[in-house]
Amino acid sequence: MEQQLVEVKRHLGRGGALCKEYNRVRRDDDLDWKVEQAYALEIIKNSKQLKRCDPDSIGRSMIDLAVMGLSLSPAMKEAYLIPYKNNCTASPSYMGLVQIVLRTGVVTKVETDVVREGDTWEQWSESGEKRFKHIIGKDRGEVTHAWVAFHLTNGDVKIEVMDRATLRGCRDAAAKKNNGEVPFVWRGPFKEQMYKKCVVRRGWNLLPKLRDHRAVAMMDAVERTDPMDFSETKVIHESDTLTSDQISELINMMTGAGVQGSAHDAWLSGLASKMGFKGIRHVSAEEFDAAASLMKEGLERWKMLSTSEPSDSEQDATTPQEVAT
Repeated sequence: MEQQLVEVKRHLGRGGALCKEYNRVRRDDDLDWKVEQAYALEIIKNSKQLKRCDPDSIGRSMIDLAVMGLSLSPAMKEAYLIPYKNNCTASPSYMGLVQIVLRTGVVTKVETDVVREGDTWEQWSESGEKRFKHIIGKDRGEVTHAWVAFHLTNGDVKIEVMDRATLRGCRDAAAKKNNGEVPFVWRGPFKEQMYKKCVVRRGWNLLPKLRDHRAVAMMDAVERTDPMDFSETKVIHESDTLTSDQISELINMMTGAGVQGSAHDAWLSGLASKMGFKGIRHVSAEEFDAAASLMKEGLERWKMLSTSEPSDSEQDATTPQEVAT
């Protein structure tokens, strides 16, 4: 076990002050310190950036999640530990935000989704109350809007809608805090979840004033640990990156050629490097045909080299960067 992980484990411990504080502030009594500690250590074990984070910041992040009432369970997907420079911060997912809203006691149901080109979206007022209709189209294009509907305990429905320009403004505000680079969560397969997260967060302003101090503490913890800027921000140009379907197509090419699954990441990394990108998630969608062509050439050359009968591990570790030149 690496020394950094040992230090984090020692800091978190299995009891002591952190455990007592966690149990004192946790919003959900079903949360268990030992279970959440195990989740945290497993997450940190698989992240080089989190290993470099100050152990104190990791402990504070877990306390913040306890206040929010959210779990680090990979199955529930309510929250994440996010490294920022040398510190760790707690970040709820949009599903975690929905749970927080429901726990305020003023909302009975939360609906949220993105509207894409080809969908039908209508919004109107009826007897002084807002109504909406969203019908998913057969041929869907790019995201045009994101919406959330809060169904209140008094029967009212509060609706918040954000258009694509406003959503990308939030993305660009996040880039400003990330040395000008658009964070991966805004570029990769989680982009749609970030759109939902944005509209849920902005929709909080429509909720009735909270009077329960624990509910207020939940909301405050989110605002403090995961602030989101909704001010007008100049939208920067960003070409869309490879979609999950396009990456899956590249993976299917490797699988069909006989490359073992354990080597797929190395191949994709080599492919991106050969094309001049930091990683496969940074490759422009416009470059997909070129990526597929390079992958095909690499696989053909890999098959030719395999006739010399090297070991399976040597074959599978070879990447397009090495064989397609």
